[in-house]
Amino acid sequence: MRVDKTMRIVSRAALVALLASVGACGGSPTAPAGAPTLPVIPAGRTLSLQPGNYALDLIGFGGSLDPEFPPCSLPALQGGRTAAWIPVHLVAEQNDWVARTADGGLELRFHQTGDSIRGFTVSGWMSGQAADAWEPRPPSDRGRVYLLTTPGTSGAVVQGVADRFSPFLTGKVSGDIRFTNNEATTVSRCTAVMWILQPRYGELKSAGNR
Repeated sequence: MRVDKTMRIVSRAALVALLASVGACGGSPTAPAGAPTLPVIPAGRTLSLQPGNYALDLIGFGGSLDPEFPPCSLPALQGGRTAAWIPVHLVAEQNDWVARTADGGLELRFHQTGDSIRGFTVSGWMSGQAADAWEPRPPSDRGRVYLLTTPGTSGAVVQGVADRFSPFLTGKVSGDIRFTNNEATTVSRCTAVMWILQPRYGELKSAGNR
Protein backbone atom coordinates (compact mmCIF):
# COMPACT_ATOMS: atom_id res chain seq x y z
CA MET A 1 0.00 0.00 0.00
CA ARG A 2 1.33 3.43 -0.93
CA VAL A 3 1.23 6.08 1.76
CA ASP A 4 1.19 9.78 0.82
CA LYS A 5 2.85 12.61 2.73
CA THR A 6 -0.23 13.28 4.86
CA MET A 7 -0.19 9.74 6.21
CA ARG A 8 3.45 10.01 7.25
CA ILE A 9 2.74 12.77 9.79
CA VAL A 10 2.01 10.38 12.61
CA SER A 11 4.78 7.93 13.47
CA ARG A 12 3.88 4.38 14.33
CA ALA A 13 5.29 4.80 17.84
CA ALA A 14 3.22 7.94 18.42
CA LEU A 15 0.05 6.21 17.27
CA VAL A 16 0.59 3.29 19.64
CA ALA A 17 1.12 5.72 22.52
CA LEU A 18 -1.99 7.70 21.62
CA LEU A 19 -4.19 4.63 21.33
CA ALA A 20 -2.83 3.36 24.64
CA SER A 21 -4.05 6.54 26.29
CA VAL A 22 -7.50 6.02 24.72
CA GLY A 23 -7.67 2.47 26.04
CA ALA A 24 -6.73 3.66 29.50
CA CYS A 25 -9.76 5.92 29.55
CA GLY A 26 -12.33 3.13 29.05
CA GLY A 27 -13.72 0.59 26.60
CA SER A 28 -15.22 1.12 23.18
CA PRO A 29 -18.40 3.22 23.17
CA THR A 30 -21.72 1.73 22.12
CA ALA A 31 -24.35 3.46 20.04
CA PRO A 32 -26.59 5.72 22.12
CA ALA A 33 -30.27 5.01 22.54
CA GLY A 34 -30.88 8.77 22.82
CA ALA A 35 -28.83 11.91 23.37
CA PRO A 36 -25.39 10.96 24.78
CA THR A 37 -24.50 11.84 28.36
CA LEU A 38 -21.20 13.68 28.13
CA PRO A 39 -18.57 14.00 30.85
CA VAL A 40 -17.91 17.36 32.45
CA ILE A 41 -14.80 18.89 30.85
CA PRO A 42 -12.94 21.54 32.86
CA ALA A 43 -13.20 25.05 31.42
CA GLY A 44 -10.30 25.93 29.14
CA ARG A 45 -9.40 22.28 28.48
CA THR A 46 -11.36 21.60 25.32
CA LEU A 47 -10.54 20.61 21.75
CA SER A 48 -8.52 23.11 19.72
CA LEU A 49 -10.91 23.05 16.78
CA GLN A 50 -12.75 25.54 14.66
CA PRO A 51 -15.20 25.02 11.79
CA GLY A 52 -13.74 24.80 8.32
CA ASN A 53 -12.40 22.55 5.59
CA TYR A 54 -10.49 19.49 6.76
CA ALA A 55 -8.92 16.37 5.27
CA LEU A 56 -9.93 12.95 6.58
CA ASP A 57 -7.58 10.03 5.98
CA LEU A 58 -8.80 6.45 6.41
CA ILE A 59 -5.95 3.93 6.24
CA GLY A 60 -6.27 0.16 6.17
CA PHE A 61 -3.17 -1.98 6.59
CA GLY A 62 -2.39 -4.80 4.17
CA GLY A 63 0.23 -6.17 6.53
CA SER A 64 0.24 -5.59 10.28
CA LEU A 65 1.52 -7.25 13.46
CA ASP A 66 -0.41 -4.78 15.62
CA PRO A 67 -3.52 -6.44 17.10
CA GLU A 68 -5.20 -3.01 17.15
CA PHE A 69 -5.05 -2.99 13.32
CA PRO A 70 -5.51 -6.50 11.86
CA PRO A 71 -4.56 -6.84 8.17
CA CYS A 72 -7.26 -6.11 5.65
CA SER A 73 -8.36 -8.85 3.27
CA LEU A 74 -7.46 -8.42 0.44
CA PRO A 75 -4.19 -6.73 1.48
CA ALA A 76 -3.99 -4.73 -1.77
CA LEU A 77 -6.25 -3.71 -4.65
CA GLN A 78 -5.44 -3.69 -8.36
CA GLY A 79 -6.34 -0.19 -9.56
CA GLY A 80 -7.06 1.03 -6.05
CA ARG A 81 -5.71 1.12 -2.49
CA THR A 82 -6.80 0.29 1.06
CA ALA A 83 -6.86 3.97 1.98
CA ALA A 84 -8.85 7.08 1.16
CA TRP A 85 -8.14 10.82 1.37
CA ILE A 86 -11.47 12.58 1.79
CA PRO A 87 -12.21 16.35 1.85
CA VAL A 88 -14.75 17.17 4.57
CA HIS A 89 -16.26 20.24 6.23
CA LEU A 90 -16.19 20.39 10.03
CA VAL A 91 -18.97 22.06 12.03
CA ALA A 92 -20.07 22.15 15.67
CA GLU A 93 -23.52 20.69 16.35
CA GLN A 94 -24.68 20.88 19.97
CA ASN A 95 -22.30 18.60 21.91
CA ASP A 96 -20.60 17.09 18.84
CA TRP A 97 -18.13 18.02 16.17
CA VAL A 98 -19.33 16.74 12.79
CA ALA A 99 -17.24 16.31 9.62
CA ARG A 100 -19.18 15.64 6.38
CA THR A 101 -18.37 15.33 2.72
CA ALA A 102 -19.88 17.95 0.42
CA ASP A 103 -22.56 15.52 -0.78
CA GLY A 104 -23.32 14.30 2.75
CA GLY A 105 -22.39 10.75 1.78
CA LEU A 106 -19.96 10.24 4.67
CA GLU A 107 -20.26 11.59 8.21
CA LEU A 108 -17.82 11.55 11.13
CA ARG A 109 -19.34 12.59 14.45
CA PHE A 110 -17.32 12.80 17.67
CA HIS A 111 -17.10 14.53 21.06
CA GLN A 112 -14.51 14.97 23.76
CA THR A 113 -14.54 12.25 26.43
CA GLY A 114 -11.56 13.14 28.59
CA ASP A 115 -8.31 14.96 29.19
CA SER A 116 -5.17 12.80 29.22
CA ILE A 117 -1.44 13.50 29.42
CA ARG A 118 -0.97 13.09 25.67
CA GLY A 119 -4.03 15.04 24.56
CA PHE A 120 -7.80 15.06 24.64
CA THR A 121 -9.58 11.75 24.12
CA VAL A 122 -12.55 11.62 21.75
CA SER A 123 -15.12 9.04 20.71
CA GLY A 124 -18.00 8.83 18.29
CA TRP A 125 -19.25 7.18 15.11
CA MET A 126 -18.63 7.22 11.38
CA SER A 127 -21.00 6.09 8.64
CA GLY A 128 -21.57 6.30 4.90
CA GLN A 129 -19.28 6.13 1.91
CA ALA A 130 -16.94 8.40 -0.01
CA ALA A 131 -14.58 8.40 -2.96
CA ASP A 132 -10.83 8.60 -2.57
CA ALA A 133 -9.81 12.08 -3.75
CA TRP A 134 -6.07 11.66 -3.26
CA GLU A 135 -3.96 13.29 -5.97
CA PRO A 136 -2.00 12.94 -8.23
CA ARG A 137 -3.62 9.56 -8.96
CA PRO A 138 -5.94 9.92 -11.99
CA PRO A 139 -9.71 9.65 -11.36
CA SER A 140 -9.79 6.25 -13.08
CA ASP A 141 -7.56 4.81 -10.34
CA ARG A 142 -9.55 6.12 -7.40
CA GLY A 143 -11.62 3.73 -5.38
CA ARG A 144 -14.18 4.19 -2.64
CA VAL A 145 -14.48 3.45 1.05
CA TYR A 146 -17.68 2.07 2.57
CA LEU A 147 -18.50 1.98 6.29
CA LEU A 148 -21.27 -0.56 6.64
CA THR A 149 -23.45 -0.15 9.71
CA THR A 150 -24.63 -2.94 11.97
CA PRO A 151 -28.39 -2.95 12.65
CA GLY A 152 -29.14 -1.06 15.86
CA THR A 153 -25.93 0.97 15.79
CA SER A 154 -25.00 4.43 14.55
CA GLY A 155 -22.08 3.23 12.43
CA ALA A 156 -18.44 2.29 12.81
CA VAL A 157 -17.04 3.12 16.26
CA VAL A 158 -14.50 5.94 16.41
CA GLN A 159 -11.90 6.44 19.14
CA GLY A 160 -8.96 8.80 19.11
CA VAL A 161 -6.82 11.50 20.63
CA ALA A 162 -6.79 15.19 19.72
CA ASP A 163 -3.59 17.19 19.89
CA ARG A 164 -3.68 19.55 22.85
CA PHE A 165 -2.60 22.67 20.99
CA SER A 166 -3.52 22.11 17.32
CA PRO A 167 -6.51 20.92 15.24
CA PHE A 168 -5.07 17.44 14.62
CA LEU A 169 -6.74 14.16 15.61
CA THR A 170 -5.89 10.52 15.03
CA GLY A 171 -7.06 7.13 16.21
CA LYS A 172 -8.98 4.00 15.25
CA VAL A 173 -12.24 3.23 13.45
CA SER A 174 -13.71 -0.21 14.20
CA GLY A 175 -16.44 -1.86 12.15
CA ASP A 176 -17.16 -3.31 8.74
CA ILE A 177 -15.01 -1.11 6.52
CA ARG A 178 -14.52 -1.87 2.84
CA PHE A 179 -12.31 -0.38 0.15
CA THR A 180 -12.94 -0.94 -3.57
CA ASN A 181 -11.14 -0.09 -6.76
CA ASN A 182 -12.69 2.39 -9.16
CA GLU A 183 -14.61 -0.26 -11.08
CA ALA A 184 -15.81 -1.93 -7.84
CA THR A 185 -14.51 -5.25 -9.16
CA THR A 186 -12.28 -5.89 -6.13
CA VAL A 187 -13.09 -5.39 -2.44
CA SER A 188 -10.81 -5.31 0.60
CA ARG A 189 -12.51 -5.73 3.98
CA CYS A 190 -11.06 -4.30 7.20
CA THR A 191 -12.24 -4.59 10.79
CA ALA A 192 -10.17 -1.58 11.92
CA VAL A 193 -8.52 1.33 10.15
CA MET A 194 -6.54 4.38 11.24
CA TRP A 195 -8.18 7.79 10.91
CA ILE A 196 -6.49 11.19 10.73
CA LEU A 197 -8.34 14.50 10.70
CA GLN A 198 -6.53 17.79 10.13
CA PRO A 199 -7.15 21.13 8.39
CA ARG A 200 -6.61 21.18 4.66
CA TYR A 201 -3.42 23.04 3.87
CA GLY A 202 -3.87 26.81 4.07
CA GLU A 203 -7.57 26.59 4.98
CA LEU A 204 -7.38 27.63 8.65
CA LYS A 205 -5.26 30.53 9.85
CA SER A 206 -5.39 29.55 13.48
CA ALA A 207 -7.05 27.09 15.84
CA GLY A 208 -9.42 28.38 18.48
CA ASN A 209 -11.25 26.59 21.26
CA ARG A 210 -14.81 25.62 20.64
